[in-house]
Amino acid sequence: MNDIKVSIIVPVYKVPEIYLRKCIESCINQILKNIEIILVDDGSPDNCGKICDEYALKDKRIKVIHKNNEGVSKARNVGIVNAKGKYIGFVDADDWIEKDFYEKMILFGEQNKVDVVVSGFVKEKNNKIIECLIKGENKIFNKIEALKVLLERKLYVWSPCDKIYRTSILKRKKIFFPEKISMGEDLDFIWNLFNKIDKVGYISLNKYHYCYRKNSAVTNKNPNKNFSSILVMKKILDESKNIDNDLYKRMQELYIKELASCCRNMLIYNKDKNSYELEVKGLQKELRKNIYALLRNKDFKLKIKLAIIFFLFPYNICRNFKFLLK
Repeated sequence: MNDIKVSIIVPVYKVPEIYLRKCIESCINQILKNIEIILVDDGSPDNCGKICDEYALKDKRIKVIHKNNEGVSKARNVGIVNAKGKYIGFVDADDWIEKDFYEKMILFGEQNKVDVVVSGFVKEKNNKIIECLIKGENKIFNKIEALKVLLERKLYVWSPCDKIYRTSILKRKKIFFPEKISMGEDLDFIWNLFNKIDKVGYISLNKYHYCYRKNSAVTNKNPNKNFSSILVMKKILDESKNIDNDLYKRMQELYIKELASCCRNMLIYNKDKNSYELEVKGLQKELRKNIYALLRNKDFKLKIKLAIIFFLFPYNICRNFKFLLK
C-alpha cells in the first residue's frame, strides 16, 4: 500500500546554488517524513543537475529526473506523471518552505475532505520579508466562490506553489500545465482545476517563502511572454461569461489591465520604433472593445483609468510619448 503522503515537485533550471540547496534542504527537513521529492532537472547547463544527484545519494526519498530543456510547465507535468504521493505540491527551486508546511496543509485537507488546499505566502527579498499574504480565517469555498477569490488575488493568488492537490484528481481529470505558452500557465492550470472540483479549502497559513530575485524568470520583462498571458486571460474571460456574471466582470477587469500592461511593456522595451507595432495596435483594438466596461467600472481608480485611456490614442502618439509610461 502506498504510504507516501505528498510528492514535492521541484523544477530546476539555472538556479544559483545557494537558493537551490536551501530549497532542497527545506523539503528534506519537513516534519512529515513519508514524502517523495521529485527534482526535475530541465536541462540546466550549470551544476544544478549534479547538485540534485548529490542530494539523491544522501536521501532515498529524492528522485531526480534529467531531461532536455522544455520549460517549467513541461517539467512540472513530468513531475505529475511520476508522482506517487496521495497529494502533490510544487516548490520553485529558488523558494523554500517551513518544516511544518506540508504537515499542516495535508492535515487540513484530510479533516475537511477537500481535493485542493490553498494558503498564503511570504515574499522575501535579500532575506528580508517584503510581503506576507495571510488574511481571514480558515474556510471552505464552493467552486464559484473559489474562482471569485482567485481572481481577487487578496486571500490567495494563482501561483501553484502555495497549495496542495490530491494526485488522483489531477490525473483522473487530466489537469496539466499548458506547455506552449510562456506566461499565464499558472492561471490556466489553477482555473482549469477549480472549474472541475466542487470545493476548495483555504487555510490561513504563510509558510511558503517566495524569494524575489532580480534575474529570475518572473521578474524579467519580456513583452512576448506578456502577450501569451493575454491569450490565457481571453480564454478565461470567454469561459467565465457562461459561469457567473460577477465572475465575468472581475475577469474583464483583469483582462483590461493586462492589455494595458502588455502595451506598456511592448512600447518601453522595444528595440526600435517599429518593434511590436502590429501587436500593440492589436491590443489597442481589443482595449477599445472594452472601453465601456472600463468607464463603468467603479473599482478602477481615476489614475488607473487615465493610464489605460492613454493606450486608446493612435499608435504613433503612444510611441512618441512613451516616456510618460516610465
